Amino acid sequence: MTPICKKKGVCRDFAHLALTLCRCMNIPARYVTGYMGDIGIPLDGSPMDFSGWFEVYLSGKWHTCDARHNKQRIGRIMMVPAATLPTWR
Repeated sequence: MTPICKKKGVCRDFAHLALTLCRCMNIPARYVTGYMGDIGIPLDGSPMDFSGWFEVYLSGKWHTCDARHNKQRIGRIMMVPAATLPTWR
């Protein structure tokens, strides 16, 4: 609850909150970890970094969602193949 109360957090915090909301609405969701590239965004001097996002299962396939960034990002590298991640329905 700290990210909600303080209105601050990191990608992992926002991903967990968003996937919890999805699961409360009976939308299958799972947490994904990996590296987030800096492809297609202005350089800010920070290197590509470890990141957390989530996926939702809609219309028969998994869709990548990122609660931290308010625009589509490319260059994600999953650390664990999605097929091996647990599915919660």
